[in-house]
Amino acid sequence: LHPNQEVSYEIFQNTAWDFIELNHELDEMASKTKYIVFGSLVTRNQLSRDTLLHLLNRIPVKIFDVNLREPFYSKQIIHELLEKADIVKMNEAELDIIAGWFNAAGNQLSKVKTLYEQFHLKTVIITAGEKGSYAFGNGHYIFKEAYKIEVADTIGAGDSFLAGFLSGYLKEASLEQSLETANKMGALVAQKHGGCPDYHIEELNEISYE
Repeated sequence: LHPNQEVSYEIFQNTAWDFIELNHELDEMASKTKYIVFGSLVTRNQLSRDTLLHLLNRIPVKIFDVNLREPFYSKQIIHELLEKADIVKMNEAELDIIAGWFNAAGNQLSKVKTLYEQFHLKTVIITAGEKGSYAFGNGHYIFKEAYKIEVADTIGAGDSFLAGFLSGYLKEASLEQSLETANKMGALVAQKHGGCPDYHIEELNEISYE
């Protein structure tokens, strides 16, 4: 954890999630599952990658939380995962990298629209740190300003942001409402120490722009 509250990670190899093996129980679970949230980091090992790709072919709605961590990613695997995704979340730095790979030039909106159309996505979400977040889908491009909070650490804030977004979006809330909940959820967790702190959902009501 750095002085500016930014986080860097040492990601050890040969851990349990590198060896997720497809079995009957997992395949049966996939047949009854409507949504799957996945990242790119799990694909660094061939066994887990093959299992993920199998599940992505079985589950209808696929949410790709891009997680570019050097040296565990490549243009090829990101391309394959984008082709299977419906909803994609990435940060501004990841957008720039991916846009460069797939000839998406211009301003942020232009890059997002190019990727959206090229990979037949339903929604693209861009996190922009202390500035806020953006979402693009169905012809709408929404920006929601970040809440001004006292940050304890940013560990888990991105995952919490996505959980907040999906909690509304998958119940057919508007893009704007979903992004609002996402910002509040990310802010709530960033105010607390650790990636999965205790909280009460009522605390979201205490977060405001005032």
